[in-house]
Amino acid sequence: MKLRVGMAASSMLDKGPLKAFENGILGHIRRMLLRKQIKHAVHYLLSTFVSHVHAGKETNYELK
Repeated sequence: MKLRVGMAASSMLDKGPLKAFENGILGHIRRMLLRKQIKHAVHYLLSTFVSHVHAGKETNYELK
């Protein structure tokens, strides 16, 4: 199982770290929604967005 996860992660990183980051977040939310964990999905989305924006402010990263 670890090998399969590692291979998937490395293939995502080949497409660029931002794409891997987006795929990871969207995949996580999609899995939660499929399991009908809507409250958890909304909480995860909000906490991830807030932490991403907060990190962007600290590094002077402009959101486009």
